[in-house]
Amino acid sequence: MPQVGYVGQLIIGGNTLCAVDATLNMEITVIDVTDRCDSGDGDVIPGIRRATVDFTMVWKSTMDAAAVAVETAFNARGVIAVQFLCEDGEGYSFNAIVSSYSWAQPLDDAQVVSVTLNSKGTITKISGTS
Repeated sequence: MPQVGYVGQLIIGGNTLCAVDATLNMEITVIDVTDRCDSGDGDVIPGIRRATVDFTMVWKSTMDAAAVAVETAFNARGVIAVQFLCEDGEGYSFNAIVSSYSWAQPLDDAQVVSVTLNSKGTITKISGTS
């Protein structure tokens, strides 16, 4: 059944980011292992799995704990724990670095911070309750 986005959770360092639009992107690189014995057909194997989370959060002068953790991790070049979950707790968990932190100050709209997180290490699938 289709789900609306607001029932999901983006948890950073154990704290939920509430006012964000978020997207989890996962990919596996492809390694070409074609050789002369493949009769002219290509052959590939899966390579490195990576995850990124892109999100935009409303900037406030008193940021919540999760938003502060993101900014702190970016400035310190540190690692943060990430969970990207649906309403029943299904999703993914991994450590990440903050590779992009862009603060926009439009004249006629809310100030926002656009962030990209890149996975570091193991990506774990989390089973939900349904």
